Amino acid sequence: MFGFGAGFVLTQFGLRWMQPWLGVAVSIPTSTLLFWCLAPFIVDPSDGYLRAFVLFACVGLFFPGAAALLNFESNRLLGPNIGGALSSITPVLAVLLAIVILGERIRGPQLLALAAIGVGISLMYRVQVNLSACALWLMALPLASAAIRGWSSRSSNSVFNGGRTR
Repeated sequence: MFGFGAGFVLTQFGLRWMQPWLGVAVSIPTSTLLFWCLAPFIVDPSDGYLRAFVLFACVGLFFPGAAALLNFESNRLLGPNIGGALSSITPVLAVLLAIVILGERIRGPQLLALAAIGVGISLMYRVQVNLSACALWLMALPLASAAIRGWSSRSSNSVFNGGRTR
């Protein structure tokens, strides 16, 4: 989580000189190059699973590209504090999708943790957030990014579990 937060703050410096879409055009290929360099050491091709490969390719159309673009744009427009806090609801959305799509059951401690995320975000910005129509539209950017990340984690999980719940 530290890396995600540090990335949000450091992105502000890059956005001073570059548009968000150009930042994504640099960020995503850099990550891809890193993983391609690591692949010979951590990937065993004999464990190939075509269904998972196809799913990850499809998920890759939205995440990380679209999620990164929405993150960078919300960071530029809202700043790292509000953009980062709203983006942190990814676990809430992932759990909701797991309940709806995979039929998972939520337990008391999980529900308490999800509530803590929501309460924490609302307490952090209850005074500072202007709820005009423009502000609501801007808040949709990090929320959409969180939704994409939540969807991608749940759809990936469904392949590994064969659509079954744990």
